[in-house]
Amino acid sequence: MKFLLPIHEELTAEALDIMAACEAKVGFVPNIVSMLAYSPPALRSYLTLYENQAQGTFNDQEREAIYLPVSQLNGSQYCLAAHTNWAKLAGLTEEETLALRRGIHHDDPKLDFLARFGRAVAETQGQVPPELMDEFGERGYGARHLLDVIAIVVESLFSNLIGVMMRPPVDFPAIRTVE
Repeated sequence: MKFLLPIHEELTAEALDIMAACEAKVGFVPNIVSMLAYSPPALRSYLTLYENQAQGTFNDQEREAIYLPVSQLNGSQYCLAAHTNWAKLAGLTEEETLALRRGIHHDDPKLDFLARFGRAVAETQGQVPPELMDEFGERGYGARHLLDVIAIVVESLFSNLIGVMMRPPVDFPAIRTVE
């Protein structure tokens, strides 16, 4: 089954208003947002979660260090392209984004850990090995940090499922394949 981006006439006034606000904020309406506009409640949920995490305990690079390996794990080409773009805007290099996607040791130990931890949360559905949870605490992270990681992983899974199942056309720069 193939899903097409909705046309203006298919959307509610609320969806169109949300899309206009998104365009005003980021300069364009990403295709994943357009796809989500079929369901204003889903669109509101997605944007609220994404925007709230921008105010969480992690900075842009740290959040992208979680988004990239989770999107790689879930195989969402749309989300990989989007988060590679956002990661570069946050100051990471192309090579750093590829390393985070691969789960290879990153030069920044904090980003390396967040990438490994975020992927583990997604991969194990929260059944993270005790030694990784211990390392989380040893690195000075607490309950607030854990809840923010969980929220980032949930938002990533949400958008990854849309990217994989609904396949919005990728409207971000092309990315390299990770072996």
